[in-house]
Amino acid sequence: MTNARLGAANAGINAQNANIAAMLSANGQLGTGVVNGVNAGSAAGNQAAQNFDLFGGAGQLQQQADQAALTNAYNQWQLNTQYPWQNLDNYWNIVGNKSWGGLNNTATSGSTVETQNPSFNQIANTGMSLGSGAYDLFGGKGGGGLFGGGGLFGGGGYTDPTSSFI
Repeated sequence: MTNARLGAANAGINAQNANIAAMLSANGQLGTGVVNGVNAGSAAGNQAAQNFDLFGGAGQLQQQADQAALTNAYNQWQLNTQYPWQNLDNYWNIVGNKSWGGLNNTATSGSTVETQNPSFNQIANTGMSLGSGAYDLFGGKGGGGLFGGGGLFGGGGYTDPTSSFI
């Protein structure tokens, strides 16, 4: 009986040892699971940060594209707004910056040469005189002129020499 009791006690100890080994193994697996969870959490945080950076980069690209469109529209508006003034400035550079009717001083080799520029009124009067002369030449005042009603080639100034014989 002693052997049987000893065998039973030995079997109980073996069962306890097996139970302890199983609990230690479970603890090891739990520890591994915790470490894996912590690592997964860190990886997820890093992945989220990378995603945030990617979204931020995409947002910057979107903002740059939107800004390019706005800048283009502004430049077109500014060009259209400034176009008449640019034309006026170009006209001024051709016509307006001359010294109409004033003296134009030109320095050459230590001496100053003054030239008289015609005034705007002088130029306008010359143009009107030429126009008036052309108007008169073509019989603009109702008679005379080279081609007018009483002019050389008009109705009464020139007669065909052969017409008087018919």
